[in-house]
Amino acid sequence: MEQKKLLLDVNEKPTKGKWIILALQHVFAMFGATILVPIMVNTSAGEIVLTIPVALVTSGIGTLIYILCTKIHFIGKNWINKLLPPIVIGPMIMIIGLSLAPSAISQIGLGTGEQFDVRTVFVALITFLVTAIIMVRGKRWVINYDT
Repeated sequence: MEQKKLLLDVNEKPTKGKWIILALQHVFAMFGATILVPIMVNTSAGEIVLTIPVALVTSGIGTLIYILCTKIHFIGKNWINKLLPPIVIGPMIMIIGLSLAPSAISQIGLGTGEQFDVRTVFVALITFLVTAIIMVRGKRWVINYDT
């Protein structure tokens, strides 16, 4: 199995450039998970099912609960890693993304039977390509593969 070595340890600080890029990555990930999901679910349902303020509050409460549970040394964080290993979390994230795909496609204007704007499709295509390229090529920026 290939050995992976992180460029930064938990207690190390990145350079200012990497710090800004990592901060932006965190904001985009948080935005997608906390704000975009209620918008897309509500659009798909045709009514208000989830609200953004509730998503933000529950996200904050969940973070506080996680910190309280993992900072108590006799409980630690190993239990949550055993309860929710990557083999469980990965498919759940895929299911969420795939269930929201029809909503994203309809927001682009495809599959609705109506005239669509070419600019919207172009922006969606560029967004998809940038995301795919960063996912494939950007891994070596954070993780140093020792081969």
